[in-house]
Amino acid sequence: MKEFNSFVELVNYLNSLTSQQEQINEIVNYFIQNVQFDYVMLENINEIVTKKFAKYVDALFPNTSEQSRNKALSYIKNSSNVSNEYWNRIKTNYLNPTINEKGGKIYKTMYDVINEMKADIKEDNGLLKKGIAENITSFAKKLCEAVGIRCVEVKGISSGKMNHSWLDIEINNQELFYDITYAIYTRDNFCGLGKRYKIEEWIGITPKQLYKNQPSRIIKYPKGFNLEYLGLNNLPLFMKEFFDAGA
Repeated sequence: MKEFNSFVELVNYLNSLTSQQEQINEIVNYFIQNVQFDYVMLENINEIVTKKFAKYVDALFPNTSEQSRNKALSYIKNSSNVSNEYWNRIKTNYLNPTINEKGGKIYKTMYDVINEMKADIKEDNGLLKKGIAENITSFAKKLCEAVGIRCVEVKGISSGKMNHSWLDIEINNQELFYDITYAIYTRDNFCGLGKRYKIEEWIGITPKQLYKNQPSRIIKYPKGFNLEYLGLNNLPLFMKEFFDAGA
């Protein structure tokens, strides 16, 4: 796939293709070749480095002095398996104070720094370059809609008990799931996924295939909807009002 300098250039290329199947294949290729996942946010969700651990660090090393704050950072680095990227983000937000109306410095607690961690989302001329599942799904949906491919964003919970999203796309009068985030996980061999799956096993698959890959995945149904798994019946998937209703 060629390189693109802007969203418009990518859309023009997709529109030059002769079929929607080619278009969705190239959309997926764009993500596999150009988009990075912000794995630091998954680290942030990990129990050892989130709320309970952060509160423990705050109890040991209150943020009342520079020495104490540096000890807290050293403790996190030496007492957990955090990546350098994750630790550097914590360091930046923990050591840099905000200034109140009287000019005084206010330092956040370690709990607040970790609890308020934001995803590293990178874009270049309208092209997504880095993000998390919701950014990946949203941008894929934007590309599909730009070339006339019908799609719906599906929201749910992955087997890792985290909020997740993927696409239900209509191609050749058939509706299939496209989990581009898990395709990226597989590309990167995140948690060994690259050893167990191929990228295409998350792309253009039926709900039953998705649940075969990840049996404990849950779709967030509207309240009162008495159905456990979408793949166990003939319910039409393409129901925008259904998915937009939320959990």
